[in-house]
Amino acid sequence: MKDIHQNIQEELESVLEGFIDETAMKKIKFLQSIHSLIKSGQSMNKRTLFYDSVPIFKTQNSVNKLVKRYSRVFGCEQRDFNIKSSLKGIFHGRIILIMKNSKRIEYEGKNLIPDMDDVIEIKHNYKVAMVIEKDTVFSRVESERYLTVCGKGYPCQNTVKFLKMIESTVKIYCLTDFDPYGLHIFLVYKKKIDMVRIGLKIEDILKYKVKKHDCICLNGPDKRMIERLKRYSEIYNEVEFIEGLGMKMELEILFNRMDFDIFEYLDKYI
Repeated sequence: MKDIHQNIQEELESVLEGFIDETAMKKIKFLQSIHSLIKSGQSMNKRTLFYDSVPIFKTQNSVNKLVKRYSRVFGCEQRDFNIKSSLKGIFHGRIILIMKNSKRIEYEGKNLIPDMDDVIEIKHNYKVAMVIEKDTVFSRVESERYLTVCGKGYPCQNTVKFLKMIESTVKIYCLTDFDPYGLHIFLVYKKKIDMVRIGLKIEDILKYKVKKHDCICLNGPDKRMIERLKRYSEIYNEVEFIEGLGMKMELEILFNRMDFDIFEYLDKYI
């Protein structure tokens, strides 16, 4: 079986033999970068890799796609390129991480989710984990009754790994904005993690008599996302409602109401 160095070298030679356009330049730079990382024993995250060569990669998504492509082509994982997971997800709770070196690290309160590539087990006493889309409301949902996790919008791989590691020991719920991107974020989680979306929902708008002036008009990207979401039966009713209303609703709309108790709201589902 070829080692990763040989795979990189052969792929690099193949790209160099072809027509050198913008796409080829991105591949060449990426392959040279990961070869250098592996050879030196250093590591970096995808964000740093992008910023090191912005004129070539143009966008962060270009780097993300190259990582996925060559992980698949070479039959390896991102970490085999010495590319570390970006750390942006946070959690609130009391847990113990068992590391690959057998070290135990205790966490309590609000913390950044550490690099999960070094973790083999998460010990905790929770029955429920609550995933919150936005960090702007994260602190208002913190409770000793459950483990709270926030991916700050679309989750990074590290946040998904964290949830995947506790998936078999807790029931995972998700709370997002009632808008096209909130629904899509849930689907991104759902693709990897067994979880239940508890809100925001159509009935929340009706129960709390949310006024149109409290909502936000759908923009172009929202409408395009709606078209993508219509094929998913589990959220079709919500998508249809949002499209018909022409408006979207953020979590803050309910959180800022005097008659809204988040823990009473969550207790209906947990």
